[in-house]
Amino acid sequence: QQQQQQEQQPSPSFGLTRAIKSVLDRRRVGGRLLQAIKDGNEGEALHILRQTEGHSPSALAWTKKAVKAPQPQAKRRGMYSNNRGRGPASLQVQIMYPAHLAVASGQQELLQALCELPGVVEQRNHLYHTPLDMLRKIQLSGQAPPNADAMAQVLLQAGARERVVGAASTVP
Repeated sequence: QQQQQQEQQPSPSFGLTRAIKSVLDRRRVGGRLLQAIKDGNEGEALHILRQTEGHSPSALAWTKKAVKAPQPQAKRRGMYSNNRGRGPASLQVQIMYPAHLAVASGQQELLQALCELPGVVEQRNHLYHTPLDMLRKIQLSGQAPPNADAMAQVLLQAGARERVVGAASTVP
């Protein structure tokens, strides 16, 4: 009970509670993890994931990166659909988790470490694709990394389920 009271007490710096500081720190460390993956620095990403600075690796695996990206012309709809890429209809928010980024960049060792954490193989991006769905879609496009088959085996062994990308899912 005393520990709970201490966690709720504002800290001397900026008047933030320990719980809020913990969330902000976890976001900072998660941001470093995502940046290392994006930069292709698999060793640094593994180091951040394993040396979590007091944070759960599971929490870091659920750090998401949201980016606004151009939406394909055919999918643009709404009041700004004919504005040739100007305005809100031309952007789409893309959500990526560390496992999706690892798949996209071919970082197999990092993917293996992430797959050991609960729920990672079932994470869904902005298109509702799991990391395996995303890998299969990349393979179909002909832009898969050379180790794509090995990464698929990592995901399947971790419990990922094959499904047809774009098909409606059913609840058993």
